[in-house]
Amino acid sequence: MTHLTRGAVLMWAALIPAALILFVLVSGFLAQVPWAADLWPWPAKPLSYIFIASILAAIAVPVLWIALTGEAAAIRAGALDLTVMYGGMFVYVLTLIGDPREPRLWTYALAFGLAAAGSAGAFLFARQIPWADPRPMPRPVRLSFGAFAMILIGAGVALLLQASIFPWRLGAETSVMFGLVFLGAATYFIYGALDPHWGNAVGQLAGFLAYDLVLLAPFLEHFQHCPRRLACQPDNLRRVPRLQRDASQLLFVRVECDSNSPRLNWFGLVVGAPPRLPPRAPRCLVPARPPDRCTVELRTLTGMRVIGVAGSRRNW
Repeated sequence: MTHLTRGAVLMWAALIPAALILFVLVSGFLAQVPWAADLWPWPAKPLSYIFIASILAAIAVPVLWIALTGEAAAIRAGALDLTVMYGGMFVYVLTLIGDPREPRLWTYALAFGLAAAGSAGAFLFARQIPWADPRPMPRPVRLSFGAFAMILIGAGVALLLQASIFPWRLGAETSVMFGLVFLGAATYFIYGALDPHWGNAVGQLAGFLAYDLVLLAPFLEHFQHCPRRLACQPDNLRRVPRLQRDASQLLFVRVECDSNSPRLNWFGLVVGAPPRLPPRAPRCLVPARPPDRCTVELRTLTGMRVIGVAGSRRNW
């Protein structure tokens, strides 16, 4: 191991400052201080900045763990994650340059390109490094990594298509960037499942824990501020024909409320749906200020779809 001492020192000297910088960025985005918020080139909701902080924390914790333990082989999975994420961001930002509606993005394109190239270089550098801890990854953890990857790929693709899957409104550019984050994270878990060493489990799970810890309290606070359930007045839904289907089928319900506050989407899956619309429309989760309207969509597994606009503010 003596011939690796110099390399270990260099790795420590590179990763410790990187982790500290990432933790500073985490603090800045969590506090939403101006210098941190200005780093994001597009308008964003407060929860978007917190989400960015959670992603940075998920990167910082494994970097710090690798530096402290000397498990250099674990660099591979994280570097591949960042290569996919930053590479995708680089290509996407390049497509936006020249659009008069976009801010100046050359600096971001340069930063993402250098980050992608550096991450790819780190992956190639670490490919030949053996594992210091040869223990295998437990089988349940490996299976869960496959499940995590599938979920992240689905969420990432949905965000690339700018689907509303977050509990707050995302701008088009922010949605795509967050989708690339999820696709990079999926790569992280896929690589861990394909190279099932204990070191790959620790890094990924530590990052996942940091991500959850940063998001947990703000998310709980967000939903506590939206506890009020108001019944939509089904002005238009009363004229919708009956659903002539078996009562045992599943019914997918989507309620979208628009107001001056951020849009909220509520999704529900009802088992044993009645064969016709209920006399009252589904209840939608809204902020303290009543929404201007609710758009209610009901869709069955057989493909039948019903949409109606329910009520206005004076009906609440």
